Amino acid sequence: MRYLRVYEWASAGASPQYAGIIPFVVVNLYDDNNEEQAAQAVEKLARYRQGERVLLPFWLLSKQIRERIPDLPNRPDLDWLTIFENGIDVLPSINWLRPLGERLRQRGIWLDLIAADVEDGVTTWGILGPWDPKEWERRMSRIYNSPAAFARLPDDLKRLHPSDYTMWTDPGRDAMVRFNRYAHSLLIEAFRKIFIDSHIFDAPDGRRRFRLCNWWDILPTFPVQDVNGWPVPPLATDTVSSPSLYLNDTGWMYHGREHEVIWNSFIHNLNIARSCAAARGTSVIPWISSPRFYVRPDVGEGYDLRNVWLWREMIAHLVRTGIREFILWNADPEQDLARRLVADTMLANDRPYTRRPLEEIPLDVDEVTTRGYTTTYSDFLRQLN
Repeated sequence: MRYLRVYEWASAGASPQYAGIIPFVVVNLYDDNNEEQAAQAVEKLARYRQGERVLLPFWLLSKQIRERIPDLPNRPDLDWLTIFENGIDVLPSINWLRPLGERLRQRGIWLDLIAADVEDGVTTWGILGPWDPKEWERRMSRIYNSPAAFARLPDDLKRLHPSDYTMWTDPGRDAMVRFNRYAHSLLIEAFRKIFIDSHIFDAPDGRRRFRLCNWWDILPTFPVQDVNGWPVPPLATDTVSSPSLYLNDTGWMYHGREHEVIWNSFIHNLNIARSCAAARGTSVIPWISSPRFYVRPDVGEGYDLRNVWLWREMIAHLVRTGIREFILWNADPEQDLARRLVADTMLANDRPYTRRPLEEIPLDVDEVTTRGYTTTYSDFLRQLN
């Protein structure tokens, strides 16, 4: 593979060699054996060429932002209000990772990419619970009644009242969107402190040579929504956009339309990529699933061949958008089959396309074209049937 790269996390561990697929070296911050893991990780990283040394810090910050962890029954519940009063506690993560950084410098090597998968946070979806107007107002009042938390709020949020937050009115939705952007900025601040301000992963010459990304942290050029139509905060710690581009049949954004739900999921993913790829001076490294992966209403997650054709079409369009790097989340029970499908698809599209601004695609269109490559809805229906 000359131009494309796929960085793989696999639930069953490192993969056999497939062209263009580079396994992540994973460290698990859930466990306390950081010295042992550091030694093992450095040996693995040293086997790869510079340019292919990629790290995934699993469970990063989970103990510092998750209110309750069932697997740790003796751990006191975390009061999320302390995060709004003081920020996220980053010291445990820095201390856990420091031996790894020291061992890397001793060996004279450095990381090329750190990709985090922190999907938790303290947005309204995480702290308010199911819709209950009185309970939502009570929980938001904790922030507004805390002098320390209130002092940290942006000025536009200080002018609001705890009762303003509701998903059922336009002003209420706007309040939630603005609050969630602020809440996500606390996570961005934590990433910067851990990986950049601490200098623990600086190269032996003292420079920062690695890029940093996190699941769904993006720098878009036009607004991007999640699968339910809520705006995604346009924030990232580094200059890397890393959206999740999984094909799925869930999400209010796709339902009640003319065409199949999964077709509109395909269009939505391409729009997210186009928005991020048009930003100058950035990288775009999206998360992709196994080609066989699906999420369906009333069924949940699973694996079959139904989405493979459309997944391949999505990759063809993404490459022609100028995207050359991908993060493969490979939890497929047939992981080697997933790798073969991914490698074959990437090889078939291994071309040096450059990034350039592309227009947003309306949902429900009958065909999608990127740089002369066209996918039609009629072809999709034939494959589906």
